[in-house]
Amino acid sequence: QVRQRLRSAYPAPPHLQEALDKVAETLACDRKVALCCSADLSTPFLTGLFRPVIILPQDLTTTDQQTQVPAMLAHELVHLMSGDLVWMLMARLFSIALWFHPLVWRVRAAHDKACETVCDAVAAQYVGDPEIYASVLARIALRITGTVPAFGGIPMARGAEILSRLHRLKRKLDSAPLGRQSVVLCISVGLMCF
Repeated sequence: QVRQRLRSAYPAPPHLQEALDKVAETLACDRKVALCCSADLSTPFLTGLFRPVIILPQDLTTTDQQTQVPAMLAHELVHLMSGDLVWMLMARLFSIALWFHPLVWRVRAAHDKACETVCDAVAAQYVGDPEIYASVLARIALRITGTVPAFGGIPMARGAEILSRLHRLKRKLDSAPLGRQSVVLCISVGLMCF
């Protein structure tokens, strides 16, 4: 599916590549990232372990959507800088190998949630206002309603989690402490590894 998406994608217009380069410079991302567009996607999508590519939906290249693009690019670049593609792949492999253990599935879900929280926090900070970033996220949520989720990469948004992400943004997620359940889960996983 990833190869199919990459084949159907085409290089982004120069002004979008410039926007990506500006966001990457501001976030101190030293990896070279290709930027493509595709008519087959409804949400931005990061893929490529060795040659990272961000694929934007084709309709986001129009001038009336340009205000949303830097926030989306910041979100995807943070996934890249954090190594989320590798860590999410490893988590999926562990959940396949240990499919019978319920804690593995909870750890994977907690990890995915933590990755999105970090990316949302940095993207909101990059934009300068959590409310503006929340509106971008809400628009993407409306776009993906009823679509098939992306496979083989990290889509910016998945339908079921959008509401909780918007609530975290509203609560200023930087200052939100870890919940007791999250701490207990992390300690349990640590003990399980030894």
